[in-house]
Amino acid sequence: MSQRPEFRGFDPLEFIITEAHKRNIEVHAWLEVFFSGYKRPGEILEKHPNWAAVDISGNVPVKAEDDKYFIDPAHKEARKFLINTFVDMVERYDLDGLHLDYIRYPLQTEVPYGFSSYSKELFTQTTGLEVPKNSTDKNWQAFNKFKEEQVTTFVKELREAVLLVKPLLISAAVFPGNDGIVNKNQNWPLWIEEGYLDFLTPMLYSRSTSLVEHWIQDLIEEIGPKIPFYPALAAISIPEGDLLVEQTMLIQKHNLDGLAFFAWNHFNDELFDCLIKGPFRSRANR
Repeated sequence: MSQRPEFRGFDPLEFIITEAHKRNIEVHAWLEVFFSGYKRPGEILEKHPNWAAVDISGNVPVKAEDDKYFIDPAHKEARKFLINTFVDMVERYDLDGLHLDYIRYPLQTEVPYGFSSYSKELFTQTTGLEVPKNSTDKNWQAFNKFKEEQVTTFVKELREAVLLVKPLLISAAVFPGNDGIVNKNQNWPLWIEEGYLDFLTPMLYSRSTSLVEHWIQDLIEEIGPKIPFYPALAAISIPEGDLLVEQTMLIQKHNLDGLAFFAWNHFNDELFDCLIKGPFRSRANR
């Protein structure tokens, strides 16, 4: 894979790791696992178009996600390539962890995905069942389970491969409630039960503080003391400082392990100022 032209001659990841470690800050590489491109296939799918996730009508761009392109989680060669790439990162950089984002199928509230020729053949070969033609088909649930298993297998295989190199932390950005399982084949409760993750970052992306509260209560009940979890709030869609402070203080009220924000480039001076004067007015312990 090529390097972005604006970074040629400079290794930003090495720079970040060096400067962060001087300050006792961990660096976890953010990996957009099965996401390949926005409005275009991206470098991986341009080289390997047969690795693309395909919907039930044979389309590749995900209309429900503004024409994003995804790699098919069922494609074993694609999974092998991704795992080898991430392991190479761990071998070459002094990372403290890997954070798995887009560790899922495309959003399927409108159109189901997982219908590449490879995926359909693998489903029939694995289960002995015919590929379902629609959601009323008797094999529909079995096909969804098959897709869940492809993502879970990737998480398992990646963890095993990475820990052979270095005992770093593996985490994932996931959707709260049943949304991840039902609409994205992302069975993160199983990943926790199987010990594939060291901590979880549920994406509580909503402008509704009451909905965020509901999600937190569900997560506390679901996860309990099994692993740490750090809810993520959506600075990308909350430009108002008072609302972000309200949701931040809600998380603090529950005395959780921590929290995260998506993302740095969506912060403005107002957000920084409100957080510094409000919930983060005390300096962090190091």
